[in-house]
Amino acid sequence: VVKENGPSPINYDEELKRVVDFATAAKEALPNVKVAAPSSCSWWFYWTSMVGWSDTTAHNNMDFLPWFLQQMKAKETATGKRLLDYLDIHYYFQPDTSANDAAAKALRLRMTRSLWDPGYVDESWVSDNPQNHQPNNKAVWLLPRMKQLIDQYYPGTKLSIGEWASTADGDVTGGLVTADALGIFGRYGLDGATYWATPDEKGPVGLAYWLYRGYGTYFGSKSVQVNMADSNIDNIFGFYAGVENGKVSLVFINKNTSPLAFYISNVPTGNYFVRHFGGASGNAKWQTTTNLKSNTYTVIPAYTAIFMKQA
Repeated sequence: VVKENGPSPINYDEELKRVVDFATAAKEALPNVKVAAPSSCSWWFYWTSMVGWSDTTAHNNMDFLPWFLQQMKAKETATGKRLLDYLDIHYYFQPDTSANDAAAKALRLRMTRSLWDPGYVDESWVSDNPQNHQPNNKAVWLLPRMKQLIDQYYPGTKLSIGEWASTADGDVTGGLVTADALGIFGRYGLDGATYWATPDEKGPVGLAYWLYRGYGTYFGSKSVQVNMADSNIDNIFGFYAGVENGKVSLVFINKNTSPLAFYISNVPTGNYFVRHFGGASGNAKWQTTTNLKSNTYTVIPAYTAIFMKQA
């Protein structure tokens, strides 16, 4: 971020003033408008400004986002008006998957753990050079970390990701990353997310959205707890469940290069609507119905995501 009238980088205080001024004007004109800010551009700028670490030092070594939340809460205390509704950040996975070979694809599929897993050491410069004052700073641990900051510094603020992407829109692994991330967003209560930029509706990323939302058949609006007999397969398998109007919906994501077989149990039995996408091309899609019994043996092909919803 730079000033519109010159090349000087924006520091903590200028960024805060920018948000406060625009939020104040916006809410005076449209009292019900929701303000999302500061839209920090990925990991580095969650913790400092374009000025750099001297700016952090000048603010008592307090990392930027915690400082920003603290200041926005102070503004509400002083004025009696909430000016920040959503803590908005941009998130781009930092591991280098540009080679798009087998190793890069496997890395791409496991890096979604950075969204939630405190034990996942980020496979990028993030863990090599943390450069912040946060706990467990070799892990991104994005959604729980941001929610903890909100709870500590400005409770009641919602969380949004104003930009994010799969790193490979045209590859099946990009579609599976997207499907996995959407499930994680629901499980951890993210309030909003916007994909950057406009994926092909019939490509892997577009089909990931179709999986959850296509043609009027939606994944449940409330996430529910799921349990897997093998809890050590996060790198190769994603499993998400939701409920709405008494109907259960399920998403299974096989991120492995070979089929996965398992039993589905402890879910309501009966007929389910089914659709899936994936396979070698990443573009195949299919819809049908199936019947789940009390313990249904299921095989998911390699690189495939499946949606089921109780009929």
